[in-house]
Amino acid sequence: MHGSARLAASLLDAGLVDTLRLAVAPVILGRGRRLLAGRSDVGLRLVEQRRTPSGIAVLEYDVTGAAPLADYQGATSPS
Repeated sequence: MHGSARLAASLLDAGLVDTLRLAVAPVILGRGRRLLAGRSDVGLRLVEQRRTPSGIAVLEYDVTGAAPLADYQGATSPS
């Protein structure tokens, strides 16, 4: 589905989404609509990543259910 963050969030809440594809543009905006506003428990597993010639990152994730609340092996904090 393209362009409807509200509908996407509603479908995620209802458990009706199994794959999430995000296109990330190399632009920083000061504000905007949050894709997953109010959601902090969506577990995702990266299954594909690619970059277009213009620098857009296309990321495909499988929705895995609730996000695990644990430490991640190999993750380090900046010092």
